Amino acid sequence: MKKILVFALILSCSLATMAQNKFGIRGGITSTDFNPKELIVLNQNDLEQLKISVDQASYGYHFGLFAQFNKGRWALQPEVLFNSNRISYNVDDNISTSIKDEKFNFVDIPVLVRYKMGPLRLQAGPVGHFFVNSTSELKTLEGYKENFDEMAFGVQYGLGLEIWKTVLDFKWERNFNNYGDHVVFDDTSYNFDSSPNRFIVSIGIKF
Repeated sequence: MKKILVFALILSCSLATMAQNKFGIRGGITSTDFNPKELIVLNQNDLEQLKISVDQASYGYHFGLFAQFNKGRWALQPEVLFNSNRISYNVDDNISTSIKDEKFNFVDIPVLVRYKMGPLRLQAGPVGHFFVNSTSELKTLEGYKENFDEMAFGVQYGLGLEIWKTVLDFKWERNFNNYGDHVVFDDTSYNFDSSPNRFIVSIGIKF
């Protein structure tokens, strides 16, 4: 949390001289798109113990605050958003198969540069993900340990539409960390191949 406060303070100070400042609230949904490989967890004798694969990535949701610092056709838009996602895993232990659910929460801080084209906005910029907490049914598996990174980074880009005080955004997000880095059994990390991509739809109101 201290890192978030320091980041927000530095950002606010650097933007203090820009004109036409706007603030608002926003919320929306996200969908995650990735094709990870199947994980094969081995025991100490290198014998196959269980298989874990992603069964379904459910829609997530987000809500929070944003600011706009405008100068001509250009604007800088930092946001602070609470982001929650859910994943279902298919677990095969060679005896039976089961579905294990996992829910994880982050504070996302995207900082977008926006270019005005009439009511349309082109936008792109980096995003930081600060891990908050998680609840996972994988914890019922023997030897499982949770190992989420405290902070991860990605990039967002897309289109926005502004009509009066309403802001509608369609964004794509590419993350730099491999999905599943947190899957650890008996002190051995098991990582999926692909990084998670997200499609984000949100609506906001400016004040």
